[in-house]
Amino acid sequence: MNLKFKRKLAGILSVFMIFTIVFGNVLSVSAADVDETVAVEETENLETESLEAETLLTDDTPKETQIQETIHSETVTEDDQDVFQTTPESQFEVNVQEPQSEEEITDEVILETENIAKRSAIRAVPEESYNLYCYTLVPGIKLEDDVVLNSKWNGMGVGQVTGLDAPSEYTKGENHILEANYTLPSDMPNITVNGKSYVYAAPESGNENTKGYYTIEWIRLIRENGANAGNNNVNPIVAASTPTFHLDGQIFIKEDDFYNVTFRIKNPGSDVFVIQEKYSQLVKSGYNESQLEQPGTSEVTYEGETYAFDGWYLDEACTTKADFNGTITEDRNYYGQYIPKEDKLCYEGNGASGGSTGPTVGIYKGIVEVSENGFVKDGYEFTGWNTQPDGSGTAYEPGDVYQLTPEEDVLYAQWRKKISSLTITIHYCDKDGEKLADDVTVKTNDNESYNVVDKVPEKIDGWVLDHVSGDLTGKITKDIEITAYYDKDENKDGIADKFQIKVTFQVKNGSWNDGTTEDIVEYLTKFDENGKMSETGTAVVANVPGAGEKPADGYVAGSWNSNPSGAKLTEDAVFVYTYAPKSEEPEIPEKYTVIYEPDGGKAPEGVNYDKEIVPGGTVIVVKPLPEKEGYTAIGWSDGTKTYQPGDSITVTSDITLTVQWKENEKPTEPTKPTDPTVPTKPTEPTKPTEPTKPTKQPNTSTTTTVQKAVDTPKTGDTMNVSLMVGLAVVSAFAVVFAAYGLGRKNKRRR
Repeated sequence: MNLKFKRKLAGILSVFMIFTIVFGNVLSVSAADVDETVAVEETENLETESLEAETLLTDDTPKETQIQETIHSETVTEDDQDVFQTTPESQFEVNVQEPQSEEEITDEVILETENIAKRSAIRAVPEESYNLYCYTLVPGIKLEDDVVLNSKWNGMGVGQVTGLDAPSEYTKGENHILEANYTLPSDMPNITVNGKSYVYAAPESGNENTKGYYTIEWIRLIRENGANAGNNNVNPIVAASTPTFHLDGQIFIKEDDFYNVTFRIKNPGSDVFVIQEKYSQLVKSGYNESQLEQPGTSEVTYEGETYAFDGWYLDEACTTKADFNGTITEDRNYYGQYIPKEDKLCYEGNGASGGSTGPTVGIYKGIVEVSENGFVKDGYEFTGWNTQPDGSGTAYEPGDVYQLTPEEDVLYAQWRKKISSLTITIHYCDKDGEKLADDVTVKTNDNESYNVVDKVPEKIDGWVLDHVSGDLTGKITKDIEITAYYDKDENKDGIADKFQIKVTFQVKNGSWNDGTTEDIVEYLTKFDENGKMSETGTAVVANVPGAGEKPADGYVAGSWNSNPSGAKLTEDAVFVYTYAPKSEEPEIPEKYTVIYEPDGGKAPEGVNYDKEIVPGGTVIVVKPLPEKEGYTAIGWSDGTKTYQPGDSITVTSDITLTVQWKENEKPTEPTKPTDPTVPTKPTEPTKPTEPTKPTKQPNTSTTTTVQKAVDTPKTGDTMNVSLMVGLAVVSAFAVVFAAYGLGRKNKRRR
């Protein structure tokens, strides 16, 4: 389009508009019709000019069919148009614009061409553009049936709609908001609510949440009959005989301490929630939810199926129920939807050769029980149901519960080729082989893995599992027999009786401190020195019932037959507390001393050999043996008998236990070779003493007779004494002579 043509077009439009004003009473067209004609002409020219640049796409957007109550056009008839009719001057002010300059016309054409191209890229639309009469409703406005609706709805101006055929091609009330392209009026009027004026906040203007502004949520674009001015006389009037398009919206006021409340419903077959504008409200902060008026929610029928209202929710996903027990402290939207009154779970044979399985009927999103299989498949056996034909989904067994979903619910039969079947039989008996429960039989296929752990319980009434003969898991190649053996568990505490002892407490001539007189029975578990349950271990009495405070008449506090506190036991025991007669002093059991004598040995860690003083009759458990390097302890001896650690002794007198040692054998060590002897330096001989000269005897008249020594030995001697003396003298001279000679030799060497 060249500039000369644009100028001609502008001139024609100006002349045509002036002609319409001057002869308005003669012409039968309204200002709105002129606008529509001009808009159509401009659109045709612009679309023709940009046709080569447009890419037309098929519109696959689903239509939202929402039949709504006619709310602001049916009261406009040929007979009462004078109620809403404005003067020609006012129509001129609304619809006529001053002629634009060439530059303005060029810019507008370019801008409109871009808009058309954008819309054409979305869908292929008819070329025509039609007037779109926009209306809004303020929250809280009541729409009674007998009120003139024009006094309730606000006229917001006239926009344009494309992508639709002419209004006359559609049924009155059809909603086309999802399939049409539309533009809003360039200027939105101020809206007065409760005497205060509010300014429109366009999207992305930054004022959407600013006090003193309002926003609009458009609800529907429908075909209507004619148009009215609205309660603010903004829109032009069109006769009811002329089909038109209306765009209806909900106003949201931004004001301190006031909040907008809406109810939105998603109807059957729809994917969007629609505001129920009759029930929208503007309430003060703290308003009680229970006072809100709610839309009616009776059952509806869609495509031959009955739907029931599912209730109100606080979210579009309809997961959080609204209980209407709180207060409004922010803008609040309530969401509701319709659901089928009846839903069902269907079954597919998935290759079955015959049979059938009927659907399981329930309610929408309800719980149903999975049905038994009614299908058959030659050469195969049924193994269960699955949400996927190939078994990759969720598996279900007949009798399982199934949660119905909004989508179609189908379970597919699963099949397995029949092969030889084997049996696993599980027996339950006591240690003597006596049967405790019925056998359990499990069928499975040859060469398949099996697991029957869950078939062997830890407890059977009054019995606890001891061990299992046979494998509970594995691969089966033949029939299998498994036996589970159980031990008696009289007190049903989960511990076999063989690991426990029974301790009974009895009271005589009175009652326990709590006033009862019945025997008190406790089962104590025996542990070995490593803290493991053991049949040969020891149990320690920790809890002793209180006694001595409640004697019978004529009795006073007494005593135990054996002190139970801390008693270490290896077998069942009975402890009796007996109240003494008043006339008798209570019998005090004699105390005895228990001494361990380790004989130089060292006590093992955690063991001491301290002296113990215990009442007579106390049963003690012999302590572990000490350790000593080079020796092995073989037991404790009391002088008459040898005991081993863990043995029980009833103390009736003082007792001393002495450890008995056995020396460990030592390995024979090799004899160390003897060092050679160093020669001893000879001792120099002693110079012999000169013999004493004999004393000369005086001559006397007495004659001394010298008797010869007799060789008679003294009693007990075995040699002749003279011989022995002689030999000694000879030996002495020999030694002296040798020493003397050696001494001379040494002098010569020097």
